[in-house]
Amino acid sequence: MLRLLAIALAAITALATSVTGSSAYESWCFDDPILEIAGSEMRIVVGVMGTPEQVQRMVKSAEVTVIVPAGVTVTVLERTAEYFKEKVKVRRSPEVWSGGTGVPVVVEVRFHAKQELPARATVTFGG
Repeated sequence: MLRLLAIALAAITALATSVTGSSAYESWCFDDPILEIAGSEMRIVVGVMGTPEQVQRMVKSAEVTVIVPAGVTVTVLERTAEYFKEKVKVRRSPEVWSGGTGVPVVVEVRFHAKQELPARATVTFGG
C-alpha cells in the first residue's frame, strides 16, 4: 500500500512539473481605408476581435459610410481588405460648409457577420 502511494505521488509530481503556464491574449484583425477629405488625409481603422481564420470565416464585410457637407471633395486613396471585404460610401449631409474651418465629418461603420464579435473603429486625421 505504501509503495502504491509513493508511485501515485511520483506520478502526480511528474505531472505537476510537466504542466506549463498558459497565457491568454486578444487578437484583433484590422483593415483601414484611407481617404482624402477637402485636401486632408483621414484614416479609418476598423477591427474585429478574433483570430484571422475566425474573422475571415465569420465576417462578410465592413460598410464604412463617411458623411460630409455637400461640395466637400472626398477621394478614397487606399483600401485594405485582408480580413474582410470593405465598402466605403460617401453621403452628403444637408449642412453647408463655408470653408476656412474644419470640415464636419461623421463616420458610421457596420459589420455584416455570421456571428457577433467585438468590433471597434478609430478615425485619425493627418499623415
